[in-house]
Amino acid sequence: MVLFFQNKNHPLELCFLLQDLLEIGYQKDVVLKNTKNFLENKSSNNILKYGNFQLLPNQNDAIVFRRSLRDKSLLCIFNRSEHQKNIKIPSTAHSIDQIFGNSDIQLVDGNILISELQKNTGLIIFEN
Repeated sequence: MVLFFQNKNHPLELCFLLQDLLEIGYQKDVVLKNTKNFLENKSSNNILKYGNFQLLPNQNDAIVFRRSLRDKSLLCIFNRSEHQKNIKIPSTAHSIDQIFGNSDIQLVDGNILISELQKNTGLIIFEN
């Protein structure tokens, strides 16, 4: 199960955590708060609200999924390891825009290349 929380600095941006974070010490009230924030924001984003969900193959200790609606999608990536990662994800997008997170991203030959995604962080990339 994927949980989301609102970025305090940018209210329209979302980040995500995984339910298994409970196993490493997150309190239930924090998870409930994050879930509530996601549900409140999900209704304002049509891709999150109506889009199809696709879990992508394991990316070396990163969780990657895509929510798609018509010809647009959001690609959500969470690096849950203790090391920064370089990740390559196939994409049919014509353009991409990083809407949450901080990492170098490029669209090259039908792949999204993510350089040095920091440990325990996430990205949301808009694919158009």
